[in-house]
Amino acid sequence: MLAGAGQAQVSPMYELPIDLDHTSGKYVPMLATAWKLDERAPSYTVTLRKGVRFHGDWGEFTAHDMIHSFQQKAKEDSTGTPAVYLRQTIKEQSAPDDHTWVITLTRPDSNFLNYLSRRIYSAVAYSRKQYAQTGDPDLNAVPPAGTGPYEFVAREPGGYIRFKRAAPEHWRINGDFQEIEVRFMKEASTRLAGLIANEVHLSNLPEDLVAQAERRGFKMIQGRVPAFWSRMWTVQRA
Repeated sequence: MLAGAGQAQVSPMYELPIDLDHTSGKYVPMLATAWKLDERAPSYTVTLRKGVRFHGDWGEFTAHDMIHSFQQKAKEDSTGTPAVYLRQTIKEQSAPDDHTWVITLTRPDSNFLNYLSRRIYSAVAYSRKQYAQTGDPDLNAVPPAGTGPYEFVAREPGGYIRFKRAAPEHWRINGDFQEIEVRFMKEASTRLAGLIANEVHLSNLPEDLVAQAERRGFKMIQGRVPAFWSRMWTVQRA
């Protein structure tokens, strides 16, 4: 699961099975074109999109990549909440063919679709072929292969992460910019100074600085993506 700055670092280059409609918040297809719950199992059968390719020379995206991605997230040495949840919830996975992914659950779980969607942002698609050849991608050596409209270029921990527009044309959207750099700037005054100096072209500002930005000709843009949401976890003690 990723949130805030974590999502900003991967959303341009990675995609998910299910997206969220920007206005209604409903589930809509992304890498998956359809999904169906078999309540008797319980299991989900997910039909995956054909013709989607990973960045670089890492081949076409298939159901085997999604199985691999969930296996990576649920590894026994991971203690994160998504890993624990997936280990407890998923009984088995299978791929009857390259574009059919079947996930059998240990029990009925109404929250599982959230884990396939942008709402929790956990089911990003990794390249099984890349992991097999290089192991965990090293951002300083082997760029991670995603399927998104932008490819990873470079990053400076705590400073920035940079992407370039994927080529050839992307299956879903073509990026509006040749390059995107996401900078991590804690101080609101520094972000405003970056806007004024034309070093930054889009930033979030607190309300007390918005008026200053508007007086200098900057315009407010209304966000159309899912915002932060709150969760409450309960622990049942034996």
